[in-house]
Amino acid sequence: MRVAAMVHLEKTYFGSYVYAIGGSREAARLAGINIEKMTYIVYAFCGFITGIAALIMLSRTNSAQPGAGASYPFDCMTAAVLGGISFVGGEGKVGGAVAGILIIDILNNGLQLMNVDSNWQV
Repeated sequence: MRVAAMVHLEKTYFGSYVYAIGGSREAARLAGINIEKMTYIVYAFCGFITGIAALIMLSRTNSAQPGAGASYPFDCMTAAVLGGISFVGGEGKVGGAVAGILIIDILNNGLQLMNVDSNWQV
């Protein structure tokens, strides 16, 4: 999945359009990109992937807890920053995001193996 995302974002027009819109919406509009259509497509795709992730989490835990993924947004933002993705937009690669995720997961796993209290891990 990561390789497919990497190829899709770095080697197709769709990926170039997404990076262009992230860099500057006005410049992308002047380049002829339909910003509204691309924004709808990206949001729809994110919603689809979120639904798949929710089903996977539901199948792993066998229960639907409303606060089950409450700390995930912070972990995702931290991994993105560690991977070199700019919150301003237009910068970053999938490989960097994967590297940030690996750093966060290795740190979480190490803290659990050292029996650090979960209150200190947050």
